[in-house]
Amino acid sequence: AGAWGVVEAAMSSGLDPTAVYVRLLAPALRDIGAGWVQGSLTIADEHRATVSAARILGRLGPRFVRRGRSRGRVVIGTPPDERHVLAVGMAADHFRGAGWEVVELGCDLPIADFVRGVREAGEVTAIAVSVTIQQALRPAHDLLRSLRFAELGPILLGGGAVTPEVALRFEADAWAADGPQGVAALEALV
Repeated sequence: AGAWGVVEAAMSSGLDPTAVYVRLLAPALRDIGAGWVQGSLTIADEHRATVSAARILGRLGPRFVRRGRSRGRVVIGTPPDERHVLAVGMAADHFRGAGWEVVELGCDLPIADFVRGVREAGEVTAIAVSVTIQQALRPAHDLLRSLRFAELGPILLGGGAVTPEVALRFEADAWAADGPQGVAALEALV
């Protein structure tokens, strides 16, 4: 309730849902993750924060839905070893807000299942892969190679662990640090 009160106050002050994600929620989650890594927060603290953030996404997500004709379909998920599903949810909401239909595959998906999920999604405009931790970069590279081999569509690589240099080395078609940049990168791709 307290976290939602902060969100409501921010929106009453003029922040839209995109700004709430970018200026409030994402930085708070990064700080909590850093606190866990540094040992100032416990895993229980981190999990409580994750549950609160998931509830906020559940309440804010419908505000991103845009009426009208879809601009195309984007499939989004994470590679194996990447368990940060909230980043996927926030990016998916940004895409929806820009008029894209989004198929969310979730997190920590085996490569073969990720590729299968993209195939089963039907005609795809782009594939977005989210990587927030360094440990998931190697599996992300393997995933991108598999997606490239399958020729399923252009690949957008993004997240806190991805730099433009990594995206170039992994042969991604586009790079983004966050959801709004992902929308801009997707629009530049198509």
